[in-house]
Amino acid sequence: MIAGTVLCGPVPSARADDAGKSGTPAGTATASAPAAQGLVPVRLLAYATDDAYRVTLGSATCTTPCALSVPPGVAALHAEGAGAVDGRLLIPPVPGVVRVRHHDVASQIAGVVLVPFGVMIASTGWLAGETCSGGSPSYDTCRTAHRITWPVVGLATLATGIVLLVRGRGAPPDANRVLLTGQLTSPPVQVTTLGVGPLARGAWAGAGLAF
Repeated sequence: MIAGTVLCGPVPSARADDAGKSGTPAGTATASAPAAQGLVPVRLLAYATDDAYRVTLGSATCTTPCALSVPPGVAALHAEGAGAVDGRLLIPPVPGVVRVRHHDVASQIAGVVLVPFGVMIASTGWLAGETCSGGSPSYDTCRTAHRITWPVVGLATLATGIVLLVRGRGAPPDANRVLLTGQLTSPPVQVTTLGVGPLARGAWAGAGLAF
């Protein structure tokens, strides 16, 4: 509680009176609140629903989906399971959620290989039809099959490679960071005491405020 005066004249604080009765100086801070009140709940989820990670945030560890209570400030993040994640997070003083996502290196490598391979098959695979032999009906059927099949296979391979490249390009911007689920609020100001009285030349008034 913080006591203040409006206009002039001191106003006794109720907190100060209580402190005097208990023998504790009015300005002395007490440590009666449990240490857990300084911790913030952070929920940990896998970005992809079919993935699972064992996450260490600061000094606490759990397996997704789970929640940990950690102190506000900078904390080290390490995860392993579906993939490895290492980084540092700024924990705000309000509850939040972290969606864990690893960098899929294997998908990126596969995409790099499949994209040019798909282009090559789509553009040149139909040439295999020139190897067809036999009578006129069977020859035409063979060539038509090659001219249809290889471009389709090549385009499918190309599309698969592009999807893998996108998947392996790195974590999305909303992954591996704290997304707030609570709001920063200021404690309300309460008027605890009011006083007014006469003076030799005027009057005085005062108020006790609690923050």
